[in-house]
Amino acid sequence: MTTKEKLLKEELYKEALEFIEKQPGYSRQNLKVMCDEGSWFILYGPDLASGIGGYGETPEAVMNDFKLNWERHKGEEWIKKHQ
Repeated sequence: MTTKEKLLKEELYKEALEFIEKQPGYSRQNLKVMCDEGSWFILYGPDLASGIGGYGETPEAVMNDFKLNWERHKGEEWIKKHQ
């Protein structure tokens, strides 16, 4: 990982963490940010099957995808609770 990627990863983690901390009942302990060969990934939870993830080729794209998936997950939780 290049120095630039490390700095971007730190910034992305901070942005994702700020988003997570605004959500009621969620913890920073479950947040992971990864970069592999120019692809970015955010994971909230122990794994993708039971967590929420986001993918992208840039930090901005991955954060947008993560937020979209987060909202989708919240909607699925609401549907399950109200069926």
